[in-house]
Amino acid sequence: IARDFSELFDKEGVPEEEVQKFIEGNPILLGGFMPQLLKFKAPATTKYKTDFALVNTKDELVLIEIEKPTTRLFKKDGGQHSELTAAFDQVGDWLSGATRNRLGILDDIGMEGISIDRITNVRGAVIAGRRDRPENRNIGKLLRQDVDFYTFDDLLDHLRHQIQTYNKV
Repeated sequence: IARDFSELFDKEGVPEEEVQKFIEGNPILLGGFMPQLLKFKAPATTKYKTDFALVNTKDELVLIEIEKPTTRLFKKDGGQHSELTAAFDQVGDWLSGATRNRLGILDDIGMEGISIDRITNVRGAVIAGRRDRPENRNIGKLLRQDVDFYTFDDLLDHLRHQIQTYNKV
């Protein structure tokens, strides 16, 4: 899985939908989020669908937006690229909707059997781009946002860590 995932996002111009389907077929790639319940393409509002929605072991609802591995994170001047800004804005809209109507968003997503009282927090995450690009030297800026940020390399690193840990046991 790790090799195939790495080869997938190393391909030039791989569409977001192909990455989405690969993760759906290999949900272990989201293991770092510690999901107890995972939904694909779940509605976050009447206007938007998440790429993934999950309830983690902390009973947090996490709404995840993915972009392409080739998504540019920063402009040449070091400012955040508009492609990434749009993803953060979309997740921000979901979180605003969840703040206004937490029960409604749980109903929209279809988290059957999950009581509103069980959910301790609603968080958002964006997965986009790659770490190893020269223009991404400012990646630390993204790690201080109100929405969690990960690159596809982070998912792959977590999977490799799980493999190494499992092989030591």
